Amino acid sequence: MSKNKTIESGEKLGFGNLLLWNSRMISTSIYVLLAGFLMAYCTDTLGVTPAYISIIMVASKLVDSVTDACAGFIVDRTKTKWGKARPYEVFIILMWVCTWLMFSCPTGLSEIMKCVWIFVMYTMVNAVSYTFLNASNTVYLVRAFKGNQIVKLTSYSSVITMLASVIFNVGFP
Repeated sequence: MSKNKTIESGEKLGFGNLLLWNSRMISTSIYVLLAGFLMAYCTDTLGVTPAYISIIMVASKLVDSVTDACAGFIVDRTKTKWGKARPYEVFIILMWVCTWLMFSCPTGLSEIMKCVWIFVMYTMVNAVSYTFLNASNTVYLVRAFKGNQIVKLTSYSSVITMLASVIFNVGFP
């Protein structure tokens, strides 16, 4: 049996395909770990009151509750030559650009402007980028893999993502 027929039949997944598929999940896991440092960054480096950062995070989650439904609606109605879910993989770039900008807030701004900066970047990451990546994930998974591949992928993906997160979390500090 040829290699292509084996992959199409759902019998074999392949370690390369597994790593490629997990690159997005590993990336979003690393973002979640970095976001855990947001409060410390905002209070210690930017000098913003912790209450303001808490309000920013809650307000961003309220925006996220609206964008979740919108993203699902948009992904469900997408019809492109690249497929239904693949075009939304570009949001990984927006996620990392906004994450970098979130942790690059100019220290010379007023406290209110720092709050606006953090709110916009945090919302762009969580309520836009992360939302579209998650909304398209299941659609992309079902269309990219067949049968047993999906079971193997979801089983092995958790282990690989956890290992990558642990390595990042140990090495980052």
